[in-house]
Amino acid sequence: MSFWNPSAPKQLQKAIAIFRPDVVWFHSVSKYRGWKVFEGLEDFGGDVWVMYHDFTLLAPFSSQVYTIKDLPTSRTQQEFLSKLKNPNFVLKIYAKLKFWRNSKIRDAILRWTDVHIVPSEFMQDIIVNRGASQLRVKVLPHFVKEVV
Repeated sequence: MSFWNPSAPKQLQKAIAIFRPDVVWFHSVSKYRGWKVFEGLEDFGGDVWVMYHDFTLLAPFSSQVYTIKDLPTSRTQQEFLSKLKNPNFVLKIYAKLKFWRNSKIRDAILRWTDVHIVPSEFMQDIIVNRGASQLRVKVLPHFVKEVV
C-alpha cells in the first residue's frame, strides 16, 4: 500500500504515451499507487473510469465490513475511526493516516473521473453519498445472485 507515490504520474503518462488509450480504467490502482497517479492524466483527453469492488477506500479495514453498519455513514474522521473493531493506539494512528490518504484519493477520484463503475445499486448509493454525481455512476452487476 502506498500513502504517496511521486513516480506514479510519470509511470501513467508513459503508459498512456505508449498505448494511446481512449479510456483509462482504474481498478484499485489508486489504493496501491496513491492519489498522485491521477496527476498523470493532465494531458490525457479520453475518459477516466474508476471501478469500485470493495470497501477499501470507505472503511478502516475492508476485511472487517460484514454489514452496512460497519461502514461509516459520513465522510468525517470521527465516523471513520468509530468503525475500528478493536481500537488501540497503533490502529488509531494507522486509521488516521489511512483516513487522510483515502480523503486525498477520494478528492482525486471525484476531480478526474468521468464514470464510476460499481457492482450494485447498494454501492451506487454509497458512492453518490461520498460525492460522486448520480449521472456518472454506472452499475455493472456482479454475476452472483442473492441467495435466499
